Amino acid sequence: MQVVLQDWALILDPSYQITGYEAPETIPYKLTGKCYGHDRFEDGTEITTSVVIEKIDDETYKTASGTIYKVGKKNVNYELFCQEYNSCL
Repeated sequence: MQVVLQDWALILDPSYQITGYEAPETIPYKLTGKCYGHDRFEDGTEITTSVVIEKIDDETYKTASGTIYKVGKKNVNYELFCQEYNSCL
């Protein structure tokens, strides 16, 4: 199943506690945004996904649940974060 996320951001899994000694690739991230085309949610529903396990390409991510998300327009605040730090998570 492929779902589109609009107004999206990549966020740290809120249940994860950073100690400062982790390799960046081991830190669990989730996507959040407005979903479209998901069989469990109405179009435009704000969701937070399960943990991202694979970045397929710059616009496509797979989560632990097996759902594949295609991302569209970034959230404005996330876009500003990316510009300020010259990098996105």
